[in-house]
Amino acid sequence: MSALHQKKVENNEKKNKFRNFLYKLINKKFLVFLFFFAVSGIFWLAISLREPMEREILMPVQIVNVPPNVMLINDGVDTLRVMVRDNGYNLMGYSFDGKTPITIDFGAYHKGDGHGIVPAAEVVKLIKSRLESSTQVLTVKPEKIDIYYNYGDYKKVPVEMNGTVSADARSFIVSKFVTPDSVTIYATSDELKQISSIKTQYFNITGVIDHVNKTIPLQKINGVKCLPREVKLDVRADVLTEGKVEVPIEAVGVPEDKVLRTLPSSVQVKFATGANLLNHINASQFTVVVNYEDIGGEQKAEYLKLQLTQYPSSVKNPVLSTGNVKYLVEDKRGYVQNAE
Repeated sequence: MSALHQKKVENNEKKNKFRNFLYKLINKKFLVFLFFFAVSGIFWLAISLREPMEREILMPVQIVNVPPNVMLINDGVDTLRVMVRDNGYNLMGYSFDGKTPITIDFGAYHKGDGHGIVPAAEVVKLIKSRLESSTQVLTVKPEKIDIYYNYGDYKKVPVEMNGTVSADARSFIVSKFVTPDSVTIYATSDELKQISSIKTQYFNITGVIDHVNKTIPLQKINGVKCLPREVKLDVRADVLTEGKVEVPIEAVGVPEDKVLRTLPSSVQVKFATGANLLNHINASQFTVVVNYEDIGGEQKAEYLKLQLTQYPSSVKNPVLSTGNVKYLVEDKRGYVQNAE
């Protein structure tokens, strides 16, 4: 048994030695492969970077030498998008550039009318001063730079919501408002006279169940600066429930010597609203009328049409329990002219 055991031990040692040899051989070949793969990659990259390429670079813009009594309204453009062509080495250098801004001297383009323009040719000249001589400028966006300014003229205007809000099928929009509800705008005197409100950018919010709070930017107007530049939109919804009230019917257009009575004298109005609002809704918030003129001439109408002319904004889909009623017309001496 000891001889057999010794033989097994020797066989296992041989297998382990062979396995270790294969492992070292494979690892060595793999390391050699990685080395040559890295060398070829570096070689390929070096060749590629020598070839001309195109790419877009961002160049910040800064307006300098602005007098203390002048306010920049929207600073014109704060970043230029420049498409350039050059070898890869130079383009890579632009990627690691410290993004030193292009400086524009306010005094060079100031004409005193609230609007200065840096022409396209001047913009390209300023850009090239920051690039290598071998770099070609292909396109610039925007091509020119507008500078809007004033001398402190401003006014406060309300914010106008510009969008749609809808609730979930089982909910009801209770309220929607923006904060702040007014903003300060800076512009030239003539522009300030023309602006009565500032709209938000368009928004579309659907499926509101409980509460939504969202930041909405204000619409941008050339030559106008808004502070703040965005508002908070607050939308609240409630669980949809049904309600009903009994509303007296009022007669309109009745001559002074006549009295118009309806049969019945009131009508039920059914509606949908939020569960928390239901207890705050009553009949006095609704108005249902009949019009005396609908009676007609000799061939008098048998029924008068009911019209719901007023109801609170907190209700949805108000419906009258009936659309027509019978009526009596009396003069003030008590004589019945028409009774149906």
